[in-house]
Amino acid sequence: MAEGQIRALVAPLTTLAAVFQAPTPRFSLTVQCREAWSSSWKHHWRPDPVGNTLLVLPRWLDCPPGQAHRRPLCMDPGRAFGTGEHPSTRLCMEALECHQGVVKDALVVDLGCGSGIPGITALALGASRVVAADGDAMAVSATWENGDRNGHGPERLQVVHGSSQELIPCG
Repeated sequence: MAEGQIRALVAPLTTLAAVFQAPTPRFSLTVQCREAWSSSWKHHWRPDPVGNTLLVLPRWLDCPPGQAHRRPLCMDPGRAFGTGEHPSTRLCMEALECHQGVVKDALVVDLGCGSGIPGITALALGASRVVAADGDAMAVSATWENGDRNGHGPERLQVVHGSSQELIPCG
């Protein structure tokens, strides 16, 4: 970043600090090591047990021996939302697991599917079919890929780009 760019950032903040009688902000530059940010996060994602029987398993890792009794859901969110760590995702997965009797042989709808974790969980728990939708094209791709990775083809997993309106023909 050039000195002129730094001055352009500092000037309005210095003025703002004076208006509010706050200390003048101090700035410094530090050179950061180059890192492949698009893939470095993968080093921190671990197999994640969910509920009593499920395991969200990053596709690049093997199932740990201590988790072999769990049902692995092999996932890679790519650039879509969904590693299974978000509380809403975990709660959905746990609810599906707790209500396997309702899920078995059912048609399940996954709106805002992200990487497809809830829908793929439903299929793993015996749903006959899942129809999923997301407004993000990367999420649609991630869901297709994760479905395929878990052995669920288009006859059981349908994914569309868009909102719930696009799911009407899938019913």
